[in-house]
Amino acid sequence: MKDIWDIKEHFPLFKSRGYLDAYATIKLAIDNRLLMGLFGDPGTGKTTILENIEHDEMECHYILCDTNMVMKDVLNEVANAAGMTIVGRQNKHELQGALTDYLRIHNNHVFLLDECENLIHRNIEKLDVLRQIHDQSRVPFIFGGTRALQGALKSGHRMQSYNSQLYRRLYQADLGTLDPSEIDDYLDLLESKYAVKFMPEVRSDLYDYCCDCENGGLGTFTELIKCMFMYARPEWQDISAQMYFEAYPEELNKYLIDGQEDENNRPFEPVVVGDLKIATIKRNDLNGALKIKVTK
Repeated sequence: MKDIWDIKEHFPLFKSRGYLDAYATIKLAIDNRLLMGLFGDPGTGKTTILENIEHDEMECHYILCDTNMVMKDVLNEVANAAGMTIVGRQNKHELQGALTDYLRIHNNHVFLLDECENLIHRNIEKLDVLRQIHDQSRVPFIFGGTRALQGALKSGHRMQSYNSQLYRRLYQADLGTLDPSEIDDYLDLLESKYAVKFMPEVRSDLYDYCCDCENGGLGTFTELIKCMFMYARPEWQDISAQMYFEAYPEELNKYLIDGQEDENNRPFEPVVVGDLKIATIKRNDLNGALKIKVTK
């Protein structure tokens, strides 16, 4: 039997119109060796797009930024991704110069920096240094982040009300809220591919999750769908409820909701997926866990 987690690996990607437009814009920026900003609320698909660009394009390097990174950390991440050997102890200015010289010669690289809002504290210095490296090497940098990043880049170094040089030169793509018709089209695709049926109530709940950017948005939506299909019977693999529970008994407890009603005393509306009945899905407000009520 194929591992049940392979369902998640073979799941069709949700390519919305916003995804396709942003993907094409990033490709154009890469082909023309430009700086670019990919902006959107949390859960709108920025990380998915950047990861797929890394997978599809040669010499693309995905870098996830965190709040603890100082300037030298950022430069080290770029240097390591490009395969540059760092010789001896260098301060950030020496490292910037060495990296610029290296990328002038090895200028086939592309750097995809995600969650760049974590690099913005009091100024945009870290990203502006990468802009300087781009100016001298013509190596593309793609900066992905939230609206907070977009606002900081517009404000500039001292967070004043003017467009910074970096922001003025950015090729930009924005990811917004999905259209309900796109979600319906995607659920229709899943129904035809896996021979399952989403009830209207479940479609409505899934749309709410998809548009709830404060709690994960598209990321939560796709994870919920995948969790549901871990209990399904895809056309390419016969998976029964008994097979799943025997293989992964500990997993069932992660998705159980005690009781037959939600916090507003409304009964769960079930959806039949494969040989299981899965109730409407909800998020546990205390710890953010995804919950599914499952009955045989």
